[in-house]
Amino acid sequence: MSFKSTAVRRLSLDESTREYLEMGMDLTAKKKRYFSFHEKALNRDRDRPVSFREPDTDLVEDTEDPSAAETTTTDTGGQRNSNQLSVNNYKEMVKQCLLDSSKIFTNGFQFLREIETGRADLTTLKRCPQQLKNLIMLWACFVDQCEMVGTLLEAGTNVNYILPFRGYGAVHISALNGCVRCLSRLLNAGCDPNARVDDMSALHFSTYTDSVDAMLLLLDAGCRLEPTVLHSAVKARAVGCIKLLVSNYAMDINVLDSTGFAPIHICADQGFSDCLYMLLSSDKILVNIKDYQEYTALHLACESAQAECVKLLIEHGANVHAKNNKFQVPMHMAAKAQSVECIEALIKAGADINARDADDRTPLHSAIAVKTLNVWQAVDTLLGYQAKVNVQDHFGFTPLHVAALNEVPECVESLLNKGANVGIQTFGGISALNMIVRKVPSCVPAVAKQLDCAVTSNWADGFKRGPEIQLRFKYLLNSNTFGEIDLLKCFQEEGQYELLQHPLCQAFLFLKWRKIRKYYLMRLASLAIFIMFYTLYVLTVLSHDCYNAANLPNQTNSTCSTNSSVGQFLINNYQIMDVIADALYLVSLIEGFLKISEMAGYMYLHEYFLNLSNFSEWLVLMSVPIISFYHSGRTYHWQNHVGAFSVLCAWTNLMVKVGQLPWFDTYVAMYTKVQKEFAKLLMAYICLLVGFAVSLCVVFPSSPWFGNPITGFVKVLVMMAGELDIDMLEIHNESAVTTKLSAYIVYLALLVFVSIILMNLLVGIAVHDIQGLKKTAGMSKIRCQIKLIYYIELFMLRSFWPKSIKRKALVYPSKNRAYMTVKPLNQRQALPREIIDATRTLVKRKKQDGCDIDEKLSMQEILKEVKELRGVVEENQKVIRHLLLNVNNVK
Repeated sequence: MSFKSTAVRRLSLDESTREYLEMGMDLTAKKKRYFSFHEKALNRDRDRPVSFREPDTDLVEDTEDPSAAETTTTDTGGQRNSNQLSVNNYKEMVKQCLLDSSKIFTNGFQFLREIETGRADLTTLKRCPQQLKNLIMLWACFVDQCEMVGTLLEAGTNVNYILPFRGYGAVHISALNGCVRCLSRLLNAGCDPNARVDDMSALHFSTYTDSVDAMLLLLDAGCRLEPTVLHSAVKARAVGCIKLLVSNYAMDINVLDSTGFAPIHICADQGFSDCLYMLLSSDKILVNIKDYQEYTALHLACESAQAECVKLLIEHGANVHAKNNKFQVPMHMAAKAQSVECIEALIKAGADINARDADDRTPLHSAIAVKTLNVWQAVDTLLGYQAKVNVQDHFGFTPLHVAALNEVPECVESLLNKGANVGIQTFGGISALNMIVRKVPSCVPAVAKQLDCAVTSNWADGFKRGPEIQLRFKYLLNSNTFGEIDLLKCFQEEGQYELLQHPLCQAFLFLKWRKIRKYYLMRLASLAIFIMFYTLYVLTVLSHDCYNAANLPNQTNSTCSTNSSVGQFLINNYQIMDVIADALYLVSLIEGFLKISEMAGYMYLHEYFLNLSNFSEWLVLMSVPIISFYHSGRTYHWQNHVGAFSVLCAWTNLMVKVGQLPWFDTYVAMYTKVQKEFAKLLMAYICLLVGFAVSLCVVFPSSPWFGNPITGFVKVLVMMAGELDIDMLEIHNESAVTTKLSAYIVYLALLVFVSIILMNLLVGIAVHDIQGLKKTAGMSKIRCQIKLIYYIELFMLRSFWPKSIKRKALVYPSKNRAYMTVKPLNQRQALPREIIDATRTLVKRKKQDGCDIDEKLSMQEILKEVKELRGVVEENQKVIRHLLLNVNNVK
């Protein structure tokens, strides 16, 4: 016997959904894990004043993410480099910095304009202040005025001057432009090639424009070759620089930068397949190197949906089973990116399509978690490669839960077609059907369609072997937590009674009830035996103090001997009462043991004790030692009252237990319904009844019934039931006229307002409720059956019973053989005739729907052919017109 802890927190749909999204699946867009150097510079200052030259029409200004331009790649020849937009952005930013610095000088703008157009007066420039000359040299390097640079160097300009608050020097700007002549003059003039800006040297700047000549010149001048130069070249997609660095220089290409990325990670993440191919051609490359978050290049390529990079990495030995810090494999990332090409490439390489991450989620969870236009294609691809559909994650969510939560009906229907179970619950107690009903109710008919698919027949062969219908119950038993009734109970809890009335559900419910009812009847028999011995004890021992009369000679208050011959017999044979008491104790122990076993049928312990039937039965069991004579060798008067109330509770509880049977459910429901309505009516009119009771006590003071208000109230209830007792009016025959008139008025008011109006109102309400119960008697019977079977099944399967007995409580112990063949023409069937008729109707409807679908398909094919013929005719008409025009022109 086992219990779930009562401390388990049940979550509502909204709470569990919020917790699932916050703790689990990341539904936000992928964030970049690094920024290129020029992106950091752009983010530093976004204010861009008006410049002399109009910006490039392709320039993307004031973008929220400047790196977005890098991802818009073009691989065909003759088109702009993928990084050109970012380079233009950076150049524009450097240009604005120089223009801003010229504001502090008089006619600073004018000087820069003249230098840009080549009309500057050298004599005037030489007379400029030193700071202005330094700034003019930077501007000359920027606009590739090499002759002007040489003139300024001869005029004593500081070759190592850097822009204040920016750090740009002439060597950096020349390397950025790729101007080898300016760079050569600066280096010959003693410029420091290792000057740094934002931890970058001139080598980094030369990669932005893929200037191989500038890089060679800087390296020959003694510029230090750092590993981050290759990172910068990869970010800029500088193919020539990458080829030079990888082929001619023995540098470590597997070094991680400050953000934890190696060059291969950047190529894979950005989709630079040409750069990636160059890196992979090196013998020193580590294909499966991981970043700080343990992502491999294959992870990043799949996450960015770079199919070409994924194929390249797989061809060069990338590990498709590598895991990151969340235990996610590349298949998780490809599914989250919803890239069909990446998914297929990984599957062909042997990737596990059902791999689990740290939260027990599969790639199918990841694909459905992001609601985009491609979600259906990705899910359909995964399902096509036999992805498991009923896998639960760390919170109990299946892919069907996530699809319904994200309101993607196409995915919900695809999952249902692949056998997804709508009865599986999250650890917060929410079923997939609950989410479907609340989020995508249009998919509920798809569940009924799955039930229809489980009913097949040999209709196609024309009943050559005799008509047979096969009912496959595997769908109802798939992934049940306990027993076989879970899915039907889920239908009931969600109010899907149309699904419960499906022939497949009705047939299985009939078989299950026939299998399980004997256990409930045995339980009823054991309870009846206990109640019989309890009643016998109360009647023999307590009713007339027979035990005291037999064992206490001085007992004079006993009525046992004077009551009947049975009492005298008990006194003479008092050992019989001892035997009855011993038998009651034995039966009570057995009943208590069974009641403890029944606790296994409840998910939570407090639900068991809140059940009124269980509570009353435990009260009766605890009353057994209380009313026993073994404590003091005699019985007391108060024990008679305890026994009287306990025996009433026992028989009432037996009536409730019998009423749980589907045969008697309607009648007991009628009784309990009328009982509840009467209780409401009594509460509503209690003031009226109390008023009449007090009035009658005043008007009839000499009546024995109205001596006090309590007996008067009881008498009013009796009179309301029809016992009018008109003889009480004779007491006032000799009284004064006013007294007699008051008595008659109060009596008539009681007759009209209570006996007639109130009782008729109660009868009318009872009749209305009973009629309503009769209309829903079928649903009530099904509901009662499912509830009863569910508790018995839990009691049988979760308690201490041997496995052999537990297996007997199952209709199909093996789910692979959960089917039944029905021959409609055979009179001796295991199923009732109405279920068989409903199954035949379903088969006929399926056959008709299949014919309708075939007809629709044939009509669509005809329309398609007609459309094609119409197109051919139109083309022929155009050709004929053209020929006729040519003939006319020739004439």
